[in-house]
Amino acid sequence: MTYDTASVYRARTEAAVIFNSIADAAAYIREQMVNRAETVTFHFDTASDDFKGMAAAMMDEAVRHTGQSTEGDYLAFQYGGWQMSCSYSGSGADRDVVYTFHLGYYTTKEQETAVTDSLARVYKEIGLSMSESEYSRFKKIYDYVIAHVTYDSTHVGNASYKLPHTAYAALINKTCVCQGYTVLMYRMLLDWGIDTRIISGSADNAPHAWNIVRIGDLYYNADATWETAQEGYQYMLKGSNTFSDHEAAARFLTEEFRKEYPLAENSYLEDPYSVIAVSLNQTFLLINIRSQSNKRRE
Repeated sequence: MTYDTASVYRARTEAAVIFNSIADAAAYIREQMVNRAETVTFHFDTASDDFKGMAAAMMDEAVRHTGQSTEGDYLAFQYGGWQMSCSYSGSGADRDVVYTFHLGYYTTKEQETAVTDSLARVYKEIGLSMSESEYSRFKKIYDYVIAHVTYDSTHVGNASYKLPHTAYAALINKTCVCQGYTVLMYRMLLDWGIDTRIISGSADNAPHAWNIVRIGDLYYNADATWETAQEGYQYMLKGSNTFSDHEAAARFLTEEFRKEYPLAENSYLEDPYSVIAVSLNQTFLLINIRSQSNKRRE
């Protein structure tokens, strides 16, 4: 951080953006991040001396899951970190802090525009409609992703090349690593009213990422990356009991997270009822039906 008290008052008169709450400042940062702004500057009125702590709180809030498809995890998994500088004047409740955040991204504004334009065409192509069930909307999106995106083995392990980790790589280049699959799924599902989060962790003892998806009242695991190499559906809408080869990172296993995103124990069935026996006599038609119970995992 840098402190330049001489320039603070002059800067304040030149800037129209002033906040006194972390939530409001974070909302402004989030808006700028969606537009891929590389520098974000604003004034902040505070009695606190913890400028670094407040900056970190602002950034955590800026990439919080909001349910909007271009925010939340879509930002958190596609930006390359931040640096902050600030100057201040005054003391106590009258302290004025000028924050400047320097942000890096995996995609440009132009690339994000290309994603938006391409998705508009895809949605028409696959015939999505809000009148359909959540499951029907999910499956059209899932089927599109696993049919049109291939895994980018060429750039695995290349930490300096970030594009394969993006929805742009998945949708436009049609090849990406697991993170690209997840952010594209995140964007598409939220565009169509289906809540989802990106889960990072490990699978087969290697770093990996996948989605959890809400259908009805519960969330289910969906791994579009691994699905592309399967016959049939092996990783679609799995419950905790049928997804044992994946291990979420500790932050996704907390009681707080599980309470907000209750995970089903069993895999989702489009039709939870199945006929297992039929018998007929002169008086009765007897049909035995088995029902799947999708209990939540506490």
